[in-house]
Amino acid sequence: ELAQAYIELGKILTETKNNAYAITIYQKLAQLQPDNMQWKEILFELHTAYEMPREAAAVGEEMLLRKPDDLVLIKRLAEVYKSYGLQDKYADTMIRGAKLSKDAKMYYEAGEAYLASDMKSQAVSAYREAVAIEPTNLEYQNALGKGLNASGDSEAAREHYNKVAQQFPQATGLRDRQAETEIAVGDRMLTNRRYVAARKSFERARDLLGNTSSDTGLGASIKERIAKAERL
Repeated sequence: ELAQAYIELGKILTETKNNAYAITIYQKLAQLQPDNMQWKEILFELHTAYEMPREAAAVGEEMLLRKPDDLVLIKRLAEVYKSYGLQDKYADTMIRGAKLSKDAKMYYEAGEAYLASDMKSQAVSAYREAVAIEPTNLEYQNALGKGLNASGDSEAAREHYNKVAQQFPQATGLRDRQAETEIAVGDRMLTNRRYVAARKSFERARDLLGNTSSDTGLGASIKERIAKAERL
């Protein structure tokens, strides 16, 4: 039960890269001295290095209870969640950090993770925060449109892209995003049997693509949709 002996042994084991045994020793130290955060920090590092993400996450969560505003710890814990595929927990943790730091990129990355987890409304909220902080960042603006489309709100996506196009008329790739949104709007109109409105949306998509529209790829898809709307 002598803590100093465990401390010396732990140092030897970490210096010789005997991580598995070192973890056992520092777990004992954490039991002997539960208020000493140094042992939890070492355990967090060892679990991460030894590719034990679940154990690292459990220790990281304990540390975060003691240090809820530690942005470095929040980012490290988020990466641990990401490393074993928990995109939702990664996103939640990134949001926590973003609220502390007002970091647009953290909001954006959280949005991407939420979208990958099929948590569309949370993704849209995260993208909105990123855009609010950095409104001139076209990557974030495009992401918000993408999120709105994914959530089924193609009308809001159309309105969003129209505003962005007015602000950034020379933006690369924006017309493609607008065309995709018009197609999404048109598809919804077709489902609702609003065939004339659907055709108009498809025609706007065709016009946005301009001369690049052809008989292959997206251009062909638009032509087929226009023909279907006219037929119906």
